Amino acid sequence: MRLLMNRTAQGVWVWLDPHTVEEMSALEQCAAQGEWTNGSGREAIPRLQALATRLGHPVGAPERQEASQPESRLIVVRAAERALYRRLEAMRWTGVRVIMDRRRGERRTTERRPAADRRRAPRRQLPPISWDTLRFLVVPMRDEPS
Repeated sequence: MRLLMNRTAQGVWVWLDPHTVEEMSALEQCAAQGEWTNGSGREAIPRLQALATRLGHPVGAPERQEASQPESRLIVVRAAERALYRRLEAMRWTGVRVIMDRRRGERRTTERRPAADRRRAPRRQLPPISWDTLRFLVVPMRDEPS
């Protein structure tokens, strides 16, 4: 895990940046419990270093990031979890966008398959475990524009 630091017009922001699935899961659980995994000002650095150590993923000195870092993650929060959405949105991670799940139901109205379905396999997958346990999921974003 890395501790990243970014200078902006509003001051200095620091945050924990996971590199493995285990680190991501640990930070997701902290966020779901309302524990901050980012902060502003230099006083946040030792607090985040202690948090990373407590989670079993110690970090060293903070690494500087450019202010124009592209968006790297999308957090999708279950529609019924408005309080969780507000907590995650308030964290204002650089490179992270938080949205509510907009789906309201199944779009398909019949079980009938289209006449010429050329797909070799179903595209739908089961949602990750974090969707049920943490009530949100983190989606990595591509760096190139879509």
